[in-house]
Amino acid sequence: MAAFFAGRAQAARLALVDGVPAAVWWHRGRPGAVLAFTVREGRISRIAVETDPDRLHGLGIVLLPAGDPGRR
Repeated sequence: MAAFFAGRAQAARLALVDGVPAAVWWHRGRPGAVLAFTVREGRISRIAVETDPDRLHGLGIVLLPAGDPGRR
C-alpha cells in the first residue's frame, strides 16, 4: 500500500468524510482514496483506508482549508 501512495502525498487534502477526520487523495479530480482517522484522547488510534470507487462515490466529503504552508 505504501508504494501506491509514494510521491502522491501532495495530492492529499485534509477533510471531514461523513463527519470523520480524514485525508482524501485526489486523482483526476475525483477521490481516489480516503484515509479516515479514529482519534482517541487526542491521538490517532486507527487509520482506515478506502479505495473502492463505488464506496468513495457515496461519501460526504468536506475539504478543510489548506492552511498556511509557512506554519510548519
